[in-house]
Amino acid sequence: MPTLDWLTRREDERTAGKAPDRLLEPVPDLSSGDPAADRF
Repeated sequence: MPTLDWLTRREDERTAGKAPDRLLEPVPDLSSGDPAADRF
């Protein structure tokens, strides 16, 4: 399987690993579409 590679990949991966993880929460006032539709 092919993989992407770039000059600063290792540094970028270390930096991304330091970022905190958090769950996204829906904001109904900013949403669009049918609120009754199934969400995945």
